Amino acid sequence: MLTNIDVNMTKQNSDYVVRDEALQILGVKAQTLYCYVSRGYIQSVRYANGRTSLYLREDVERMRTKTRMLGHSREELAPATNARVGRPKYITTIGEDGHHYRSRSVLKLVDEGCTFEGVSEYLWSGQWDDEPLVWRTAPIPPDIVSLIERAMSLNKRAHLIQFLRQTVLALGIAEGSRSERYRVGGAPVISARRILKAMVGTLGLAGPKRAFLQFKNGEFLCAGIARGLGVRLTQEVLQGMDTLLVLMADYEMDPPVLAARLAASAGGDLHAGVTAALSVHSASLTGRVCDRVEQIFPMHTPPEAALSKVQTLLGAGRSVPGLEPTHSRYPHGDPRAHCLIAFANRIGSQAPAYRGMAETMRLIEKECGAMPSIEGALVMMSRALGLPDRTASGLYAISRTAGWIAHIFDQRLAGFMVWPRMRVPSLGT
Repeated sequence: MLTNIDVNMTKQNSDYVVRDEALQILGVKAQTLYCYVSRGYIQSVRYANGRTSLYLREDVERMRTKTRMLGHSREELAPATNARVGRPKYITTIGEDGHHYRSRSVLKLVDEGCTFEGVSEYLWSGQWDDEPLVWRTAPIPPDIVSLIERAMSLNKRAHLIQFLRQTVLALGIAEGSRSERYRVGGAPVISARRILKAMVGTLGLAGPKRAFLQFKNGEFLCAGIARGLGVRLTQEVLQGMDTLLVLMADYEMDPPVLAARLAASAGGDLHAGVTAALSVHSASLTGRVCDRVEQIFPMHTPPEAALSKVQTLLGAGRSVPGLEPTHSRYPHGDPRAHCLIAFANRIGSQAPAYRGMAETMRLIEKECGAMPSIEGALVMMSRALGLPDRTASGLYAISRTAGWIAHIFDQRLAGFMVWPRMRVPSLGT
């Protein structure tokens, strides 16, 4: 932040506006303007007296355009004095052609070969950048790496999501409070990038070296994942990994999204919001669905035996993890699952674990009319890459973290508290 700008020079400079003019242009309350400044969206300067701020007109105009583009109303952007029921705008929608992140089709993003980094930044800001983006951040401190690796000695069967949650917590402690970060020039987007890179580094605990992965200069996240998990680095594998991450990045109706928004609306920082989402995501009905898919479809099980198990479950009226439910919104199957399986076919056609599961799914579709869900497709992709069991859940969590961060940013901009509405039945008198 610049300081001590000469008062007379600044008053005559149309590049800057006073607070009241900035509020009028944006159509928001003062608290929201200060939020924009603290997050680095609007640059502010001070008079020589150090008590009055001016705001860069270009940033103010850009922020007004951005908020209109994202569909926020003035009421939604103005912080409420009292908690009220939040009604945030959607970041992800589902249309006839599948999922959309803001205004862009997810399937088209994949077809265009967009990177996970680029899509993540688009989810966070709503602004698209055609240039490939490599996140250059400081290495994860050795103390954090040591802490994560030592945690493996507590329980060798601990779930990967637990280590991911610990990573985010440790990173939050190391970065300090929000005010401390701002004083040293930190910005939320820098923290967001570090969180995702640290989570990818933690995936190395599930790889052949069983150690935290530090990124190389100029390395994309997909390459870091492949290297940490011991996957052969080919262009097709890297494209498939980016496809996996992009397809899974966000889903509005996921319970962890509400957890992330609740933490943000209550004043929690970015790390608190991601940790809250990971805690909910670690439950058996959310992020660990992939683990249940692996249990239903064990490696090297004959397709006929798996089919018999599925028919028994369906006959008893039970849902089967890895298969789209009968009430699904996708009558012809989840387009994201189709896309991911197509990549898995190209990458893992020679992998026995993948071939067996692919044959099982074809048999189930033929005999039962059921098709793979996105979680089922994710497990198939993991087996095509030759990854160990429970790795799919870790990839799922990392991908969804990009979406959770977008919701945290969006919630902090909205300025109101998300508060679940509860109806209490009348007990009479």
